[in-house]
Amino acid sequence: MASACGAGHSPLPQRLGRHTLRLLHDNRRLTRPEAANLGLRHATAPAIAFLDDDDALLPEHFAVLSEALRQRADVAFAYGVSCVTDVHGQVLRLYGEPFVASRMLVQGHFAVGSFLMRRSLVEAGVRFDEALEVLEDLEFFAQCAQRSEMLFVPRAVHRYNIEAGTSGTGTQTAERALAVRTALAHIHGKWRK
Repeated sequence: MASACGAGHSPLPQRLGRHTLRLLHDNRRLTRPEAANLGLRHATAPAIAFLDDDDALLPEHFAVLSEALRQRADVAFAYGVSCVTDVHGQVLRLYGEPFVASRMLVQGHFAVGSFLMRRSLVEAGVRFDEALEVLEDLEFFAQCAQRSEMLFVPRAVHRYNIEAGTSGTGTQTAERALAVRTALAHIHGKWRK
């Protein structure tokens, strides 16, 4: 687990079931993309997933997505559907749809907690753009899409609490809308090159 809050994160248990847990941190607060890249640099498993601290993976997340990747050895990225919830856990809508490459730099197709990717994508050089304050996942997914088919699995695998967190893309305010426009301008400029 990569901690964005620095060394002050509460300790983790050493194990979760049969899995060893490691807490990665820097001595300073990290941005979301810096924390994500810290996790990518230290990932050792054959498959990698991400989870924001205010969201939750559904119990079948890994089973569903790892089976999809097992069935398609030629694919390095699989994603499912997120249940978008309010602060009370009430499902507001479902989020996740088949990937359309022509829309990848304009509109998200899925939430960051709803995917599983092979470590081979990291070995191929995909990283989060640390210049982005929001939409770093959108740009990261575009990099992944250049290297793999984006396999959609139409099953709920994740709970996305849209009203919590600090990513800036949940419920819209004028400040968040400006952050999104700024990030999109950066992303579009980068990908035009």
